[in-house]
Amino acid sequence: MALEYQSNFVLERIINQRDYQQEYGSGDFGSKPINQAQALEFGILSYGPRYDSTPVIQFDGVERPYSYAGDPYKAFFRTGSTWTNTLGFSGAGEYHQFRLGATRLQNNSIIPNAGLKRTTISANTNAQFGRLKVGLFGSFVREQTQNRPILSD
Repeated sequence: MALEYQSNFVLERIINQRDYQQEYGSGDFGSKPINQAQALEFGILSYGPRYDSTPVIQFDGVERPYSYAGDPYKAFFRTGSTWTNTLGFSGAGEYHQFRLGATRLQNNSIIPNAGLKRTTISANTNAQFGRLKVGLFGSFVREQTQNRPILSD
């Protein structure tokens, strides 16, 4: 008879290799947005004037300083973590062997309010009756996800 326990802990972070310019803001032909509609339209354009910290209407209608707001990736993503713990029990005799195992995985994603919890229980047995060999395997998996991100290419 044998009892085994394994534990694994992983931290994960995104690697952001972007180098944002911090001198010019959003706008069109050197003009800052003067209303919410323009702020929405100019939001994807990087042809505004130099940042000068003067108040400017933003995409959400709120007036804020016209200045660099920081790296959006650092502001959004967090350090993720994953714990995986496994407990197994196994044994063997002259004509049979078995194993029963349980694994618990708990992941806190790099995306806020997202994660995964998975519990796996499995059983495996093999036996020999003369020239006849029989093997059985079964497992049960339960997953709980929170705000699973949609991934694509």
